Amino acid sequence: MLLPGAGPAGRGRDGEPDLGVFLAQVRDDRALADPGGP
Repeated sequence: MLLPGAGPAGRGRDGEPDLGVFLAQVRDDRALADPGGP
């Protein structure tokens, strides 16, 4: 799965997106979609 804006800085040694970066983006997306959320 390739995320928009996910560059080399957000990738792990295996070339996969870093899990922490992925989770952070998911939380950001949810916050934008649901202003009343955490």
